[in-house]
Amino acid sequence: ETLTLTLLGEVLAAGFIDGDYNGDGTVGQADLDLVLQNWGSSELPAEWLAVDQFQTALISGAELDGVLLNWGDTASSNVAIPEPTSAAGLVALGGLLGRRRCGRDARAV
Repeated sequence: ETLTLTLLGEVLAAGFIDGDYNGDGTVGQADLDLVLQNWGSSELPAEWLAVDQFQTALISGAELDGVLLNWGDTASSNVAIPEPTSAAGLVALGGLLGRRRCGRDARAV
């Protein structure tokens, strides 16, 4: 018998923080400076280590939002939390597996 379980959520790379463009593990002044000093540019400066976070053709509002919406976040505060539906699914799955195991153990005795 095959059981298929679909989990909803987002997996983030370890240490990834949206808005941490210089890769120092904290969203702060240095990231804001990178955005403001390069506003309107289509080329990333060498200090911009988070190449995968370059969201538009130009450094603009999307990148500024990344800094402002995540200001003060650090790598240790960026922990993925499953959505409630995923958590409920895991609890239900645990209950089903536990009940099934108990049933098999009782028959084996």
